[in-house]
Amino acid sequence: MKTINVYGKEYKVKFGYKAVAASGMMKNVMDAIDSLENTDTENSSEAINAISGLVPVISEMTLAGLQKFHKDEFGVDYEDNKDVKDKLDKVADLLDEYFDPENGEKPEYSMIELFWLFAQELIDSGFLSLSQGQTEETSPAAPQDHKKKQ
Repeated sequence: MKTINVYGKEYKVKFGYKAVAASGMMKNVMDAIDSLENTDTENSSEAINAISGLVPVISEMTLAGLQKFHKDEFGVDYEDNKDVKDKLDKVADLLDEYFDPENGEKPEYSMIELFWLFAQELIDSGFLSLSQGQTEETSPAAPQDHKKKQ
């Protein structure tokens, strides 16, 4: 679970299966990761395009992540397009206050850092992660039934 603070209120972000599946955000997250990893940072227009693609993805991720602990305020019916749009607008307002608060305080994370933080939470700590206590190094090996006969 990750948290962000906006005007002294703590928002817990944790990705549950239901919200991630209903939101359909995984393709957008993976596309954003690919875009960021394959962007030539020397090319400013390419970098700006990659970063601008993060804006809606961070909103989608934040909304899905708020479902577990903040359903009373951000609960969304993903089958109702108007409700999704309204809640994404509400999340955009929240993120706007996070990134550019009126009190002039700097946010804990930049937009790119927040994206990577949420992506890491989604991949490592959520239902997508490997079994508890397992890492890639300790994961069972793939069957070796493809060995050639000598």
